[in-house]
Amino acid sequence: MEENTKYLATWKEYCEQNEIDYEENSYLEPYWQVAQEKLFGFVIKLLI
Repeated sequence: MEENTKYLATWKEYCEQNEIDYEENSYLEPYWQVAQEKLFGFVIKLLI
């Protein structure tokens, strides 16, 4: 459960945790950041 709460980890950390090649998939990092921000914004809206 604790791992699920760390959804704002960096793309590099996410790749390391999930055994994804960071160098090969570094082009996905901007999309990852946007998705994390949208998810965080949605969670905040639910709490308000």
